[in-house]
Amino acid sequence: MDPRNPDVLLASMWQFRRTPYSFASGGPGSALYKSTDGGKNWRKITDGLPTGEFGRIALALAPSAPDNVLAIVESEKTSLLISADGGESWKYQSASSNVTARPFYFSTLVVDPEDPKRVYRPAFSLSISRDGGYSFSDASDAGGWVHSDHHALWINPNSTNHLYLGTDGGVYMSLDYGVTWTHLNTLPVSQFYHVQVDQKTPYNVYGGLQDNGSWRGPSQSPGGIENKDWENVGGGDGFWVQPDDLDPSIVYSESQGGNISRVNTRTNQSRFIQPQQQKGDPDLRWNWNAPIVKSPANPRVLYCGAQFLFKTEDRGHSWKRISPDLTTNDSLKLKQYSSGGLTLDNTSAENHCTIFSIGPSPLDENLIYAGTDDGNIQVTRDGGRNWELVSSNIPGVPAGTWVSRVEPSRHALHTVYATFDNHGYGDMRTYAAKVPTEGRPGR
Repeated sequence: MDPRNPDVLLASMWQFRRTPYSFASGGPGSALYKSTDGGKNWRKITDGLPTGEFGRIALALAPSAPDNVLAIVESEKTSLLISADGGESWKYQSASSNVTARPFYFSTLVVDPEDPKRVYRPAFSLSISRDGGYSFSDASDAGGWVHSDHHALWINPNSTNHLYLGTDGGVYMSLDYGVTWTHLNTLPVSQFYHVQVDQKTPYNVYGGLQDNGSWRGPSQSPGGIENKDWENVGGGDGFWVQPDDLDPSIVYSESQGGNISRVNTRTNQSRFIQPQQQKGDPDLRWNWNAPIVKSPANPRVLYCGAQFLFKTEDRGHSWKRISPDLTTNDSLKLKQYSSGGLTLDNTSAENHCTIFSIGPSPLDENLIYAGTDDGNIQVTRDGGRNWELVSSNIPGVPAGTWVSRVEPSRHALHTVYATFDNHGYGDMRTYAAKVPTEGRPGR
């Protein structure tokens, strides 16, 4: 909105297409529109804009000079464009890779309320322009490290040197226009994916944090548990963390896409131990949140899963594949390398037909369950030589629903409990089942 004339509005229309198993950014309805009568009527703007389909458009108007407008337009060649006439016409402007990065994801573009030449672009890092968007440079991190993936920026309208920056690592504050930053680490905004404990007394708690690595912290600490009591045991987006039951200094952690590491917390030595594709095998499909699970019946055994289940008995020095493909292997769901639409994007979060949950029985080392993100629960009763699908007829659970957890009973040898998640298909209902694996499945 033009602050001098509230009837002048600019709006972008962002369309995406949904294929049977993915979203595709962009479409014929995506465009930039302008209204000069408070939104009663709109006309499409095309002068200087890219041709072809658009995806997301990030718009920013300079409050102190509202004829100056900037846009990052997702298109076949995502571009930064600048207008000097209130968005009537546009000119292409070269920009750094951070400015145009992942336009469907990083959608913020902000102009200083008092200085039309100062423009901020939060993306992987923070880019700042001091000439109205004609050139950008990355903000200095002289005041301390700023976590990557920036999604929100607020400028104090009464003192524009004062900024708040929202990132995947929390909230940061600057008092000098983004030259230096202070991490406001008093906000409890961490997101754990999975939590585990070890056998010590008092015990330690382990967990992976969204985009903030994997950590270990004590269950008790003199004076209460503080930030300094937590110890980093893995990087990346932290997911599964497993302490070794035989050596308390050994910790296994997994970051996005099945990247598994083993760290010795006594010596600080770390080693990458992810199973690798063998000759003649298809590419391994790792879920963004791929599981690593200890055997409760044998402390020497660790499992992990791609579309195949893998087992190690020597702390990841070597792995044995103990299953066929346990997923549906549906070709319609295996197009992750073409996902994204206008902006192709594959970070492993797009992978489908993967093992998402592993449930080794505490009663029998050879009894293992695996749940997949495309609806399968498979079981082996002989350590992996033979497998049986046991999820084909669970009353009330739609076929193909993501198996979010399989948990074998600690009391009944042939019973497994399972939860299912179908929100990706717009189904927000909760599903839980008790599945006898001998005889008719039950609820």
